[in-house]
Amino acid sequence: TALPNTASSTAMQFDAAGNIYVVGSYVPTTKNFYAAFVAKLSADGSKLLYFTALAGSENDTANAVAVGSDGSAYVAGMTLSPDFPVTAGALLSTFAGGPQGFLAKVNPSGVLVYSTYIGGLASTEVTGMALDRSGNVFLSGTGGPNVQSTGTLPNPGFVLELDVTLSKVLLSASG
Repeated sequence: TALPNTASSTAMQFDAAGNIYVVGSYVPTTKNFYAAFVAKLSADGSKLLYFTALAGSENDTANAVAVGSDGSAYVAGMTLSPDFPVTAGALLSTFAGGPQGFLAKVNPSGVLVYSTYIGGLASTEVTGMALDRSGNVFLSGTGGPNVQSTGTLPNPGFVLELDVTLSKVLLSASG
């Protein structure tokens, strides 16, 4: 299986067929920055089924992955890119500056179908994710939508729940 030599994985998950989903970051050959990625490997690891870059013009890292019942991969992490590939209908389409979280969804073939920024006024990084039985998405990390920037680190943690359509916040809590 041929992942880029510079690929560094941070999380992995399996689908019902045993296929392996890996996320992390790598350095594209044409750029001098980290780009986030999601890759799908066959169950035995012998075939790269897709490799999808999630990248803007600055550093981007993927920290978490969850796999939906339909084989879609949900990927979350942190971006410094004001031009991160946010899709139409995104929950948050404007880059607020500084580190900002992101959530992306790719279909079973690896095509980006949804992407949004996650964050607020404080630096935000998504570090964990889970899907419930209904397909709602739970995100956790530091900073977050309800956190004001205080200028001191570390930022408090947050939990965010989005509905299955990724268009409505069901829960937003920070500590």
